[in-house]
Amino acid sequence: MSRGEVGALVGAAGAGKSTLLRCLTGREPVDAGHVAVEGRARLVDGADDLPTQLGIGRHLTLACGGDAGQARDLLARVGLARRFDDLPAALGAGERQRVRIARALASEPALLLCDEVAPSFDAEVAGEVAAAALALAADGLAVLLATADGDFARGAADRVLWLRRGRIHEAGPGRGAAMSSRARSA
Repeated sequence: MSRGEVGALVGAAGAGKSTLLRCLTGREPVDAGHVAVEGRARLVDGADDLPTQLGIGRHLTLACGGDAGQARDLLARVGLARRFDDLPAALGAGERQRVRIARALASEPALLLCDEVAPSFDAEVAGEVAAAALALAADGLAVLLATADGDFARGAADRVLWLRRGRIHEAGPGRGAAMSSRARSA
């Protein structure tokens, strides 16, 4: 994957999506083959781990080493600038996922890995996450989404890889490829 590109790993539960993402971050060893990531890779998963008693702006400020200006900028990058003082309970599921993405961006990764952050049963959350991924890619970040939802993957990604039993079974372009190439040429 290149900077400015959104990729998607698609497969059923147990296909190896999460394992591959953990290998890319170095959290899990690679058993066979070779994995190379230029720069830092940061993983965001679907866990609901935002502190409930801390406003999202304060939480991000802590993630940014005390820099509230950077926290505000990160929230703006994911479309949540106006929610700086809100508690996580006041946010929708898609907004909470975008806060997690903003938190991951605090470490300035070259590659953002998103593991099942857009549940297939919630089209609104999937749309919010897809829009955030495309916007981050337009800013030059490489984004890799892991999902069981092939329709979401094709709509959000430039390139889609289908996994089965830990191996790439099929690869092809997504609909996002046409959208992002038009955005780059505009």
